[in-house]
Amino acid sequence: MRTGTNIRSAIWRAFLRWARLDFGGRKLTARERWSVVAAAVPAVIRTRYSRPARTWLLTKTPTWMVTRCLERHTHYWYRVPTLAAAELVRVRFDFWPVKVGDHVRIQAGRMTAIAYTGRTSSEIIYILPNGEPEPDPVGPRLTKSGL
Repeated sequence: MRTGTNIRSAIWRAFLRWARLDFGGRKLTARERWSVVAAAVPAVIRTRYSRPARTWLLTKTPTWMVTRCLERHTHYWYRVPTLAAAELVRVRFDFWPVKVGDHVRIQAGRMTAIAYTGRTSSEIIYILPNGEPEPDPVGPRLTKSGL
């Protein structure tokens, strides 16, 4: 029976390494070990496998698929209709913040501008080719943006 205990102990140590858990040498009962496993396995799988895969997929999403999720307006402007579409635009074009109701301009596969609209005013921020917002944007006071 000693061999079975050693195997279980080795499996427990391997699990602790895989989950990157440290109990500081504290001995746990079998019930406590199983409760740790039940709590840690979904969290570790979500953190190490699901989230990176989802992020990778969203960053590689083709532009035509992104624009299908948005409401088309004139001159390459699109309105972000839902929270899911906002997250897709944020992750795909690596630009924060994008919220529901904002407008984005997508040309040639990249986001070139974002418009934050309010009740009384709106602001258009142009995005440079390297993906950074234009520093200190200066625009005309009364602009017809077609939004």
